[in-house]
Amino acid sequence: MDNLFAISITIIENGLYTLFYSHFFTHTKAKKIAAVILCFILLNTASFLSTNVSVSTGFISFITVLIGTCSIYFCSDHSMPSSAVIGLFPDLITALINSHLSIILSFLFFGRIDFEQLMNAHGTWIIILSKILQALAFYWAARYLTKMNEKLSSKELILIAFMLTLSIIGIDAVESLLYLQEFNGFYLSTIIVVDGIFSVLLIFVINMIVKRNETEKLHEMEKQLMESQIVNARNSIASENELHRIKHDVQHLLSSLPESVSEQPEALKLQNQLRNVNLPVSTICTPIDTVLNIKREQASAKGIQMICLLNIIEKPKMSDDDLYVLLINLLDNAIEHNGSERTISVEIKCTKEFFLIRISNSIDISVIDRNGKIKTRPSSGHGYGIKTINTIVRTYSGHIKFEEENHMFIVSIIIS
Repeated sequence: MDNLFAISITIIENGLYTLFYSHFFTHTKAKKIAAVILCFILLNTASFLSTNVSVSTGFISFITVLIGTCSIYFCSDHSMPSSAVIGLFPDLITALINSHLSIILSFLFFGRIDFEQLMNAHGTWIIILSKILQALAFYWAARYLTKMNEKLSSKELILIAFMLTLSIIGIDAVESLLYLQEFNGFYLSTIIVVDGIFSVLLIFVINMIVKRNETEKLHEMEKQLMESQIVNARNSIASENELHRIKHDVQHLLSSLPESVSEQPEALKLQNQLRNVNLPVSTICTPIDTVLNIKREQASAKGIQMICLLNIIEKPKMSDDDLYVLLINLLDNAIEHNGSERTISVEIKCTKEFFLIRISNSIDISVIDRNGKIKTRPSSGHGYGIKTINTIVRTYSGHIKFEEENHMFIVSIIIS
């Protein structure tokens, strides 16, 4: 009878393990059923060998984890590190439940740790209770791990897998000491070594997660900055387009006025100003045309000459919003930080192979440090524009270079 109960408990536990692993299977229904059956058979085979062949508990535990890890890896989209972490959890949960339940109940019934007496007196219902708790823990762990693995890198998962392995080894060593109830140098040494390595790995994992969170926070801030830049760019473009329309209407109105009115000094002055307006840039790319026309007028209003050299055969392979923000930031920097020569040169080439932007503006003092980076002051706001430019270039896997030559500051961007 005791043998039948032990076999039944073993089959139930292997069934719980199989159900836990199957929660992560993502293949078709037929493959999933086949994988569940195969996993269940392999787990029971390992359990049978443990009772009929002289092997250590640690070896059987390793075989169980290996079966679970391989089942998840071959029957889902999880990576090997992720599968290993999931495969280790059932053994860890089982060890925690069995050890804690035995310690608590031993103290409650006898006021001391006595596992042998506890199992002799209440073994059957304690085992049943442990399987119920095991099933509940497996269910909640499976739900938690599904979300957790989506947010961890491969390196973090590998370290966590090592930590879980060390935890299981440490719990097994503690249980062995409690069962033996005598000094054992090997088990004590194992616990000390495991705790030391676990502490080091824990520091590494925490450090990696903190750095990852900081990077994600920085990316979120850059995203918000980009969204703000896009909104500002759209508003600026809408305002300037309206201004273009008004100028055209005024010029048309002046040309239709009688000579007695159009010859007045004020009318002549306005006509002269309108004549001096540069012909608008016109290419196959609307964002480039719009931004260059707007910024050329802004530069002209500040006494800056902007020369444009354009060779645009293909439209750039980037979104209009990103192109607007990129050009606006580049030209804003060129206008705001222009030197005494008051010149800006804009060269844009776009073919099927590459998209090149080279903008240079005169400077009076050096703005690049020894590392080839732009000198910025936190209060100037200049750094935010450069950060936005770098973010866009990085998004499209491009390259950016800052140079100085003959009192000219040059920004070169190429996106393949």
